[in-house]
Amino acid sequence: MKNTKLKSSKTSPPPISKTAGKHNAVVVSNLIAVVGISPAILTETVWALAQGVRGLVPIIPDTVVAITTLKGRESIKSELLTISPDFGGQTVWQALRKDLLGSGAATDPRLTLRVALIERRDPTTGLTESLLDIRDRDHNLAAAEFILGRCGSTHRPKTVGWLRRWPVGARRWALCFMPLSPTWHGQRID
Repeated sequence: MKNTKLKSSKTSPPPISKTAGKHNAVVVSNLIAVVGISPAILTETVWALAQGVRGLVPIIPDTVVAITTLKGRESIKSELLTISPDFGGQTVWQALRKDLLGSGAATDPRLTLRVALIERRDPTTGLTESLLDIRDRDHNLAAAEFILGRCGSTHRPKTVGWLRRWPVGARRWALCFMPLSPTWHGQRID
């Protein structure tokens, strides 16, 4: 990941309304990303969404879910969650939140990062184990099953009217499962 400071945009993204539609349903925005050993996909995607690239309305996700392996989690910790003098004694994630959310970042619940480790079932022990890396066919199948389950079970408070998901990721094969998830797990509000 580059050791450059975050560039402030000339104008801050507009605040995102928590209600939408004629019934004033609460909108929950989740960014779900499959992350390998380069977690820059998270910061770059969050930044792009907040800037409203390609004519899209700027939006800041409430939750960012990073689906990854044990190696990926270590990369996230070292590159995004370690205090750095390059970012004013903050982590990259803290600097990004402060830049996008402004002075209220410390009290704004948006941009909450959750790391979800890809697990597979071990029938011999009846337990699950986190994958160190995705190396073979069995690992790929376990990752696909985990991604489908995670995308379908994204947190849904009772007040949610709409749930926005933006699937992004490092492994192209994984991306095919994420848009299909609402089809398999969908509800009338999706």
